[in-house]
Amino acid sequence: MRKTILIWCCCLTMPSLVFSQIQTQKQVIDALLEKADEHSFTNIDSSLIFVNQSVTLSKQPINHELLFKSFRSKGMILEDNNRFTEAMLAYQEALNIAETYLNEKSKIAIYNDWAIVHKKINQYKTTQEYHLKSIYLAEKIGNWEMVETGYHGLGTMYSMLSNFPTSIYNYKKSVEAAERAGNKEGVILSLTNISNVYLKAKNYDLAHQTIEKAYNLAQQFGNSMRSAAVLKVFANIEMELGHFDIALQKYQVAQSIFEQNGKKSRTAEVLLLIGDLLFKQKKYNESKVFFEKCKTYLTYFQPYTSAEFYNKYAKLQIEKGDKDSAIISLKTALTFSDTLRFKEIACENHQLLSTIYQQEKKYELAFQHLSLANYLTQLLNKDNSLRDISEAELRFELEKQDIEIKAQQKELQQSNLVKWLLSIGFLALATMLWFTFRQLKAKQKAVQFTQTLLKELHHRVKNNLQNVISITRLQSRNVQDASALAIITDNQSRLEAISTLHQQFYQNEDINKVNFDLFLEELFKNILFKNDVHGKEIKQYIDVDNQAIGIDNSLPIALIINELVSNSIKYAFEKTEFPQINIKIQNKCLHYSDNGKCYPKAFDCKDNNSFGVQLIKSLASQLDATFRFYNDEGANFEMDF
Repeated sequence: MRKTILIWCCCLTMPSLVFSQIQTQKQVIDALLEKADEHSFTNIDSSLIFVNQSVTLSKQPINHELLFKSFRSKGMILEDNNRFTEAMLAYQEALNIAETYLNEKSKIAIYNDWAIVHKKINQYKTTQEYHLKSIYLAEKIGNWEMVETGYHGLGTMYSMLSNFPTSIYNYKKSVEAAERAGNKEGVILSLTNISNVYLKAKNYDLAHQTIEKAYNLAQQFGNSMRSAAVLKVFANIEMELGHFDIALQKYQVAQSIFEQNGKKSRTAEVLLLIGDLLFKQKKYNESKVFFEKCKTYLTYFQPYTSAEFYNKYAKLQIEKGDKDSAIISLKTALTFSDTLRFKEIACENHQLLSTIYQQEKKYELAFQHLSLANYLTQLLNKDNSLRDISEAELRFELEKQDIEIKAQQKELQQSNLVKWLLSIGFLALATMLWFTFRQLKAKQKAVQFTQTLLKELHHRVKNNLQNVISITRLQSRNVQDASALAIITDNQSRLEAISTLHQQFYQNEDINKVNFDLFLEELFKNILFKNDVHGKEIKQYIDVDNQAIGIDNSLPIALIINELVSNSIKYAFEKTEFPQINIKIQNKCLHYSDNGKCYPKAFDCKDNNSFGVQLIKSLASQLDATFRFYNDEGANFEMDF
């Protein structure tokens, strides 16, 4: 008791805090955590002193809710300063407390924190696991804001992995959850992130449409700060499109809003973007004005923003011929960037310093910085390789764990059976069963090995197809002829359909069966992602008997449906208000229809020489199938196979 009073008195008499009127344990801890947060970016040591005091006080007497809050705050502070190992230790304490003593809401919050810190160290399997756990719990208690947060985290993770369709899917689920929660700001944030994903995927039309929708919602919502944040992304898109004057105008409006609201770190970020935009236009004097103004906000920068500022400022100084100042700026940038977290910008800083020293004939210094740049390049290449396989590892590791658990359960059951038989003295019978068990196990292993090989084969086929798609995508950037480009794009779609089917093969538990309904969902998602559907939502009604589709005829059917869906999206729905597509496969019969524009009256598939129709005829012949096209409240296709 005396120790508790002494600790409290020390906190209450601290000159940096005014605690004279604070009486409760909760008020003291809230004040300590507020101070910790204030110092989190400017003085990490002071921040940790405050948060450690809050941990100590939460135990005098112990209050699990306040202790959870203190450890969670400590984790956030350490994470924001890129001290991830220490952050994970603090989060682990908070996680243990939440799972042992606290309610579902606290568990959901720490699950998302745990997922995010693992995402930052590229442990995507854990990230996915804990975001999904948070979503499951949040849906269970009907907390849609927490559901939104979980899906938002998954969208961000898949965006980092460049899996753009899955990222968009999760962000859209986040929008749905935010709408159910009545959280307009959450809707705007997710739409803004969807726009960013489209921008990364070079789909500028959809990026522009989505950010415009987000901005209109922000204006209706009347939240000027959210409008400014959306405008910043809007300007990024305009800059990518080469609309520099429009981008500059939007940046300046965002800057004005942040300044009026006293948001100095946000203001600094926009000033840096404006300075960089003018630099790219070679307006060096104007660029310098904004960089100098940006410099006055340095104390409000986060570490990465500081590194970025000095890097960009150094490039401007190099262009203006001020190499001495550039060296100072680059060395200052390295005090922020020369860490594992910021190695991309650190690599560029070392390369620039090496170039300057080489020009000044200071070859020893030039070599030192070039060596450091090469070392960081190797680390970056390693990171990129790991990131390329992370998405595949996510699913493979989960499937592997499931197989191992089932195998262990079976082995345990069989082992117990053997022990029971031995215990009742049937030695001969036990011996016979043991030999039988070994034979069965050997057969099981052989079957499992075959299954694993087949799955790996399908997995590699899928990856190889993705490489082919990437190559054709790169080559298509240099194709100017519109008809040639359309042919390449159509063939990319067909290759992606085959790749998606192979993905279903290796993901399915039984390698001899295919979940064709899941394949069709992925197919729709990929096609819709790559095509503008005039801002309309296309409803899909799928009724598939998976038993009707054998593994041998799945590929021709998949390609036929890919042709039909692509054709509908391209040509059928321009004047249809509520477009829909129906696919039904029952009793060896495929029926496909849409409610859009009908086939022309003169249409005759026998005489039609279009590649799509010829491909369908060829695929149907592989199935020994008969088919017909006809109109009935839209275009219809029917095939018996």
